[in-house]
Amino acid sequence: MRIYAKILKIMFFERENYLNKLISKINDNRIKIVTGLRRAGKSVLLNELFYNYLIKSGVYQDHIIRIALDDYKNKEFLNPDNLYKYVIENIKDTSTYFLLLDEIQFVDDFTHLLLGFYHIKNLNVYVSGSNAKFLSKDIVSEFNDRGVEIKIYPLSFKEYFELTKQNIDKAYINYIKYGGLPKLIDFNNEIEKKEYLLSVLKETYIKDLNERYRIKHKEEFKELISFLASSIGSKFSALKLSNSFNSIKKEKITTYTLNNYLEYLKDSFLIDEVEKDNLKGKKIINSVKKYFYNDLGIKNAILSFNNLEETHLMENLIFNELIKRGYEINLGSLIYNGKDKNQKSYRKELEIDFIARKNNKTYYIQSTYEINNEGKRDQEIRPFNLLKDSNKKVVIVKNGYITSKDEKGYLYLNLYDFLLNEDSLDL
Repeated sequence: MRIYAKILKIMFFERENYLNKLISKINDNRIKIVTGLRRAGKSVLLNELFYNYLIKSGVYQDHIIRIALDDYKNKEFLNPDNLYKYVIENIKDTSTYFLLLDEIQFVDDFTHLLLGFYHIKNLNVYVSGSNAKFLSKDIVSEFNDRGVEIKIYPLSFKEYFELTKQNIDKAYINYIKYGGLPKLIDFNNEIEKKEYLLSVLKETYIKDLNERYRIKHKEEFKELISFLASSIGSKFSALKLSNSFNSIKKEKITTYTLNNYLEYLKDSFLIDEVEKDNLKGKKIINSVKKYFYNDLGIKNAILSFNNLEETHLMENLIFNELIKRGYEINLGSLIYNGKDKNQKSYRKELEIDFIARKNNKTYYIQSTYEINNEGKRDQEIRPFNLLKDSNKKVVIVKNGYITSKDEKGYLYLNLYDFLLNEDSLDL
């Protein structure tokens, strides 16, 4: 009871913004779909916080139908006919009813079922799911404008820092190692945290993915997950990723199978895929991508908490923070034509770590652990110097820099300032 109450307290006081998103959709007749990484807090948000809000706001208890579909006692409702019948039988009048269905993806033919619920005029439907397939693949074309997604993420660094009240350096070290799954707040030592994350990885993700997609080559799939976790910050095309995997892991995997496996990982919210943009013209059509893990703790558990490269963890952390803040992200690429010291011409591709776009604003962002000399500084801003537009140019630095601007207007943003201030890109 103590642990559950503490998680509930975490979710309410530190994640109230998600509750407000659910509340803001009450008068929206579309199906509200709460998605996100397993163990990020969707069930508590929907079945406890939102339910309690409805009760306190005057909704009668018998006008709220809530079912946890991953609970064995509710196994009869995995049959869509049984679930539909139960809901219909509990709608007794013409006033508004709220239907809260947790982990909807466990229900057979849930697409057709949800569309059926949509047509019940006095039924306000909220569902949660941990598998993006039910939203982005199977039914998005059928839903059209009849569904709206509300995505929930693990604790941000700011949430974690304010919750734990640790020294900021200690909070940062713990966060990039163990991530932001809410239940981790209850564990007092590293052994418990590692055991929890390894258990979630093994029992929730590896087992679930193998069963859901009936993966034949389980060891190769597991090796791919590990390979991606150890390759954060690396760019791959499908062919290059396949070749690298086959070369390093000594396992044969075709690009077709590889692409299927990557889709499974994206659909379960384990990883995000980021494509490359050519900043000197149209989008590059060469399928060059980077992959980032949605939670650093899960990523590190995959590697058994070994070989934790902080520069890569920092880049992954910045990506996650940008995504949580609602930015659309691409990789940046420019072709630089220069001459070496012997005046021999050469052609080189320069990279920008992130192009972040939101509300008609664009930001070019570089991530670097430290800038300890002029050469390093020039290396980071060289791509900026080739851009002639007025979009904001930002270098996020972990060590050695106080947030400031240079004579060109480039913003050098201390990592902690970025993490603790959602408006920091506009400083």
